[in-house]
Parts: sequence; structure tokens; C-alpha cells
Amino acid sequence: MSRIIGVFSGKGGVGKTTTAVNLGIALTKLGKSVILVDSNVNTPNVSLHLGMNFTPFTIQDIIENQTYIPQALYIHESGLRVIPADFSLKDRHVDISELKNHMHKLAGESDYVIMDCAPGLGPDARAAIEACSEFLIVTNPETPAVADAYKTYKSIKGMNGKVLGLVVNKVNNDAYELQSGEIEDFFNENIIGIVPEDRNVRASIQDRKPITIYRPNSKAARAYRKLAMQIEGVREPTLGDILFSLLNMDRKK
Repeated sequence: MSRIIGVFSGKGGVGKTTTAVNLGIALTKLGKSVILVDSNVNTPNVSLHLGMNFTPFTIQDIIENQTYIPQALYIHESGLRVIPADFSLKDRHVDISELKNHMHKLAGESDYVIMDCAPGLGPDARAAIEACSEFLIVTNPETPAVADAYKTYKSIKGMNGKVLGLVVNKVNNDAYELQSGEIEDFFNENIIGIVPEDRNVRASIQDRKPITIYRPNSKAARAYRKLAMQIEGVREPTLGDILFSLLNMDRKK
């Protein structure tokens, strides 16, 4: 069965989609089969982040029963499989209350289903909560963002959701930010990902290439890889691991 992980935030602009996209790619690079679903049907951005210019079928078509899931699955250059949402300007209101049933059809199709969910606590976000089995809460280290994220967190916990932890984006470690300990105490939840402020992220979004591909050695890319390893339950290799591996390679020659 797939792990269906919803990526949520209290408001837009905190890096929720950036987190969902790069987490999906980082898990793919760990050898996992991953499907990324854009369930933010009113303000979707996954396609823009991935440079997917035209996708004939989208999550809206699946929800409206106008297409089958395999027709709306696209393979990104990273190997990540994607079900995008329609980001055209045409007026298209879709009731996603049945999203849970569609997502459970994906349960045996991959190791992970990562859902980029609508921000806030509207009907679309609540439908996405019901569709997920695990949750990540994304915020920035500013008080308003943390307060909004906490409302989403409490709503998820109120629906007995399994929260994996918090992801804090755009961290500068300056005096105007909440510190990690303060955020963890406020939520009574662990931070499992800290992504530093990195100007390469803005450049990658402008270029429509996720940071884990655009600048794989950047601070932010390394943070997203670390997050993926944390979720997958593997540890980052230490210098000792690398030296041991090199010594073994020499012995085998």
C-alpha cells in the first residue's frame, strides 16, 4: 500500500508546493516510486514548478469522471509521476469531496502518493485531509505563518490525522524569526525539515525547474533530500561510511 502524504499549510506563499515537488523528486532519487498529485484545484502550481506546459488530462478530469487515472499520469524528467491540475484561466469549479475515493485507487500504484493540498481550511483542504493517511505541515518562522499553520494542524489532529512533523521554510536564523524550539513548543510537534532561505529557490521557480534538479548541491536542495531521507527512514551517509566504502572498493580490486 502507498503512503499517502498530504502537504498542507495555513496560507499560501510559505513554500508548500516547493516542498511537495522537491520531496517527491528526492524520494524518487532514493529509488522510490512516487506519484505527485496537485489537489489544489482552485490555485494549482505543480505544473508551473515542473515546467509542464500542456497536459490534456488533469485531476479535474479524474474527479469529473471524464478520464481514467492512467491517462492523467505524466512522467517528469526526474522519473517522478505527476497528476497535475488544470491551471488554465477558464472557469472550472470542481467538487473534490470524492477525492478520497480517487486517491485510494492509487494506493497500490506506488510507494508514495504526495499530495500538494489547498492552503487554509476551506472545503478543498478538508476534502484533501480526508484523502490522506499522513501529513506534513509547512510554515515559515514568522508568527502570522505559524499561527495560520497551527489552525490547519489542529484541524488535521481533530480528524485524527497522523502528522509526520513540521517543515519550516525560508529560515534565516535572524532575530526577527521564531526559533525552532519555540515553534515545536507551540505545536507540541517535532520539526523534521528546516529549509534555509536560498535565493536559488526563486531562480529555480522562475526557470520552472525544481531546486533539487536546478541546483542539486544548494542549501535548499540538500535540506529537501534530508527531509526525504527522514521520511523514508534512512540516514545520511557519514564521512566514516564513505571512507569505509572506499576501503572496501580498494580491497575488491
